[in-house]
Amino acid sequence: MAASARVVHAPTPTDEPLDLPALLVATLPLDPTRRRVAAGRLTDALLRHAADAYATLAEQLASAGHDPLTLVPTTLPTGTLDAALRPLLVDRLAAAPILTPATTPPATQPLLRSAAGVAGVSAGSVGEDGASQGLLRSAAGVAGVSAGSVGEDGASQGLLRSAAGVAGASAGSVGDGLVSGGAVPDRFVVPRRAVAVAGGGGAEALAVLGRQVGALVVVPPGRDAHARLLGVDVRPLAELVEELAAPADDEGWPALYGALESLAAADPAGLESLANLPVPLADGRVVRGARGTVVLDDALAGLVRPVVGTLARWGVRVVDPVAAHALLERLGARAPDAVGLLRLAPVREAVLAWDEDDEPDEPDLTTTVLTLVAAHLPPRDPARWSATTDAAQALPGDVREWLALLPVGAATGERAPADGLVLPGSPAHRLLDERVLTAVSAEEVDRWGAATLVAAGVREVLVTVTVPDVVTEEEQDEDAPGALTAQALDGWAEYVEHLADELGAGAYLGDLTAVADLDAVANEAWPQVLELVAGEPALRRALLEEVRSDRGAVAESYTAWWLRERSPLGLGAPFAVADGGPLRALLPAAPRDVAHLDVQVLRALGGVAEPHDLTPHAWSDLLDSWPTSTVLDVRAATAVWRHAAPSQAPERVPALVGPGRVIVVPAHDAAVAPCPMWWQRTDVAALVPAHGHDEALRLSRELDLPRVSELAPGVVTREDGVDAPVPPQVHDVLPGAPRLWCEHEDLRVDHVQVEWWVDEVAGEPRLHATTLAGLAAALAQWSGRWGLRHLLELALADPERAGELALDAAFEQPPGTGDAAEPAAQPATQPATEVSRPTSSAGA
Repeated sequence: MAASARVVHAPTPTDEPLDLPALLVATLPLDPTRRRVAAGRLTDALLRHAADAYATLAEQLASAGHDPLTLVPTTLPTGTLDAALRPLLVDRLAAAPILTPATTPPATQPLLRSAAGVAGVSAGSVGEDGASQGLLRSAAGVAGVSAGSVGEDGASQGLLRSAAGVAGASAGSVGDGLVSGGAVPDRFVVPRRAVAVAGGGGAEALAVLGRQVGALVVVPPGRDAHARLLGVDVRPLAELVEELAAPADDEGWPALYGALESLAAADPAGLESLANLPVPLADGRVVRGARGTVVLDDALAGLVRPVVGTLARWGVRVVDPVAAHALLERLGARAPDAVGLLRLAPVREAVLAWDEDDEPDEPDLTTTVLTLVAAHLPPRDPARWSATTDAAQALPGDVREWLALLPVGAATGERAPADGLVLPGSPAHRLLDERVLTAVSAEEVDRWGAATLVAAGVREVLVTVTVPDVVTEEEQDEDAPGALTAQALDGWAEYVEHLADELGAGAYLGDLTAVADLDAVANEAWPQVLELVAGEPALRRALLEEVRSDRGAVAESYTAWWLRERSPLGLGAPFAVADGGPLRALLPAAPRDVAHLDVQVLRALGGVAEPHDLTPHAWSDLLDSWPTSTVLDVRAATAVWRHAAPSQAPERVPALVGPGRVIVVPAHDAAVAPCPMWWQRTDVAALVPAHGHDEALRLSRELDLPRVSELAPGVVTREDGVDAPVPPQVHDVLPGAPRLWCEHEDLRVDHVQVEWWVDEVAGEPRLHATTLAGLAAALAQWSGRWGLRHLLELALADPERAGELALDAAFEQPPGTGDAAEPAAQPATQPATEVSRPTSSAGA
């Protein structure tokens, strides 16, 4: 049918505009021009009749499966009659059952096409764009209305009869200006009582939601404004979600969450609109919002079901397994495994809140936590049984830290923290003192199994623990990670102070690993414990791995420090590791209990293989440990003189007090001798020998001692010397040696008798001696090769062996020095005054 002009037909077209998605044809009274509708009561009655017919059309469209909201006028009126008719249309449509309930599944919404209806209106006469091509044809006011049917008061008394009225309407079915249509299915909803989701959504999702929201209807996309005009309560999804009640049965939860997830995808607020959705908990409660709840998989939910009530009392909101859905995780719910449950703050706080003096909730506490621990452990294979469970490291360190405080029943009948108990018959039971760590009760072992108890902290073997992010001289927060572990380690505070002394304050040390329970080792078990620590990889690493600061300095591990400082093994002082050499003379041998261990372990326990292995503090302790007048072996004293580097000036030092005689003297009675000729001057001070000026300067600084040359001038004061030629065989052994030497009957330096001396006159060396042995010593010091003195003495005493001795000297000469005319390293000599030069030397 061709499109008609958008004007009123009465019944022929008029000039009265009407912008509706339907054509109005009625015997309306016209003005004298016959082009406009005359105002009056008859017109008003006919307009009401037209509004009723319009509502009937909407009902029939709904029954036919079409969108009745296309008939809702939303544009501005185009004329006087249009403006008068529109409120009537909206009022009638708002009261007509035309909206499809959301609970009606799409598959059960047949396209009900009725042959009855407005005459000339086909089932498809209303397009999606809302432009109706149908004709509302009314015979009222044309043939059935007499001229006198309208009274003076404007009330129409005539019968408005429609020859093409609503199907099934009798001639007398119209009264009071209302047209009654045929029977309307009950499944449609009156707009004024309807609720809709803003933005609409999928029919299936709305059908599920409709079971929870009364009078929820389906509003096609883009029709929200039309629905609101008819009085439909179009609400944002978030508002509807806030008022949702729980489904009638458990199976309704997954369907509801699936529907809400689908609707939220089309909602501008997205998942935020579901922030307050109802969530059923395993303890029977229903809470608002998924954030903070816990969703468990089926297997874990089955394992922890017996303790859900206790978890709920602690504040853990476990979602009922029947409602488990991926949507909850997207909304903030957590989906932890058993370890994740143990990491929840309420579980940790419940364990830390336990006090052995309190009345319990202990059984519930222990049962709940051990249930979670057991849920984490894999099933144990009886075919792979071993004496130990290897479960001590089954849980991460941050959980083991506080889990060790879980109260567990002891064999004594009391309850004790898990780390204060041992597994009966285990290695720990044999090694640890039962007065410190008692056995766990057999009932607990039978109920939970050894692996669960060991994973919770009950000791089965020696274990290591880790304190993370250690910083020296930094006060640790009691809630910081590792604080509980540190508190459980014996002497930890003193160890950190020791590290501050060694590595400096504020040094970052990272994670430090330690062997636990060393303070609980039974005295008779130390040999076995040391074997374990030395042999088991994790324990050995905790002993040998040095602590390294962010500044590059290193210190011993906690385990090494504890064994040295706090164990009953007698490891407080350094001991020698090597079988021979100067250290055996300097240090005691390893204690008997540790002597059989390997060198690496011995060094970690305080053993010293080389002198430079001694720390400055150890040097200080060693030097101060010798009483005054203690006679020392020369080899031990030599090790001190060559390597000592104490942390502070010592009160006592070993020193020469005579030829080859070394005793411990007060530091204020000692001085450093920079070269061998001064070793004769024990009258000045007890002497600490040094090799040259550099060595003398180092010893002077390290030991805070003066040099002997600062205490005495070292001048030859006896003038009886006679110059004599150096025997020629000396030049074979020591090429470039001085040609003259000064022979004395009685050599005195600073008026003190000596056997030999070396000084300088006008920049030239001069050798003084009273014997050939003294001359050999003077030549050796002059050459800087003190080790040649015995060869030189032999050459002087037996000239015939000069060639043999020259060969020996050549092979002992330092590489690269060649046959230089001057000595390789000129030793310290003392400048002489002119008065000390003998008068006979000029004649020579």
